[in-house]
Amino acid sequence: MKCINCGIENNFKERTAYGGRCKSCGHQFVFEPKTGSPFSDPGFQKSIESVSGPENLLFTKKQLIYFFERKLGKKNKFAIYPYAILFLIIYFWVTILFSVPLLVSFITLMILSAQIKSENQPVSLRKQQARFLQFIGLFEIFASVILLMINPNNIRFIIFLLSVGLGLFMIYVGESRRQMLSHAIDKFPLASTQLDSWLNSWSAVNGPIFKLLPSPKQSESNAMLRPDITSYSFDRLMVCDNSAIAQFLIANNFHFNHSCAIVSITGYPQSIFSTILEMAKRNPELVVYAVHDATTRGVSLTHHLRNTPQWFQNTTIPIYDVGLTPQQVLNSKGFFIRHSDTSETQSPAISPEIRTTLSPEEIAWLEAGNFVELESLPPAKLLQILSRQFNLNSTKWSDDTTSSDSTIDSRTSTDIAIFASSSFG
Repeated sequence: MKCINCGIENNFKERTAYGGRCKSCGHQFVFEPKTGSPFSDPGFQKSIESVSGPENLLFTKKQLIYFFERKLGKKNKFAIYPYAILFLIIYFWVTILFSVPLLVSFITLMILSAQIKSENQPVSLRKQQARFLQFIGLFEIFASVILLMINPNNIRFIIFLLSVGLGLFMIYVGESRRQMLSHAIDKFPLASTQLDSWLNSWSAVNGPIFKLLPSPKQSESNAMLRPDITSYSFDRLMVCDNSAIAQFLIANNFHFNHSCAIVSITGYPQSIFSTILEMAKRNPELVVYAVHDATTRGVSLTHHLRNTPQWFQNTTIPIYDVGLTPQQVLNSKGFFIRHSDTSETQSPAISPEIRTTLSPEEIAWLEAGNFVELESLPPAKLLQILSRQFNLNSTKWSDDTTSSDSTIDSRTSTDIAIFASSSFG
């Protein structure tokens, strides 16, 4: 492992002899792959740089967690070819020595069935094991036919029937497990406390990670602004259902690049939240953009903005839904879908008005406890998608009612339309 301070290579023996320090400069190593760490010091440093990207973006802790989930999840792959070769070798020798090839397939069936049922393994790995089980079943049928043709007799015929039955059963079990796993969702094994432990150890040796955003600050008093500043206003306001997303967008100058104000539904940034909202309501030409996760709370954001006195109740202000919806998740692949009992208990609380805007598939998806967070997307990708969504809907709403990029959403009891994009990036 190379020292990130001087670049000198240190093998495990040298790292151990020098007490976990570099043999050249004495810099302390934080991680040790040989003792179970999932990465090395250079690997962890590269991961931090990868999250930030070439744009040197600031990112949240949860975005870092999702990055490590993807990175570590790629290591949990089922290498089918080595196992297939090992199976064929064992099958061949057992057939020669004991003439009972059926036994090998039966033992393989028992082992793979137990592995596929294990919820401690990633869903993708269990699907690959189910597919391998089907391969073994096909091979068992093929091998039994060949063996019967080579040495046809009554005993061989009985073994042939048993082998075909076992092979068909293995194919059936593999397919049924694959169907069962088609709707299964991986757990979120990397706890925030685990990441905190890594970050604390890293910062103690290498200093703080400046690109990592702290938790959104909620100050107790309003910031001191010039008295004349409130006489101005702005044409566009972005409201997020998550303070961390609002903080992320502001920290990466999204508000500056797109000439809009950014707040969260929870009142972030608290120091100037009331001032921003006051300035926004003063502008009759204001356009609002709702940014949210694919959650039960997220799909209710635009309705909340339209029907809450604190926000835009009894106004004609247009609201564009540029957030992530369950339908967009169902129509696409690659989203990091999570499952939570908390999300499941929130689903029945969806108001009848919101339910009428959701398809049966979306309602079932939410009621099953599924959700996708915007923070699961890489920082650069999230900014790119939101910029595209923002620009697509940046024209005046009155000129956009016939646009094919937006659909009129009946989430409001007024005559004012709320626009929802048909796709997310």
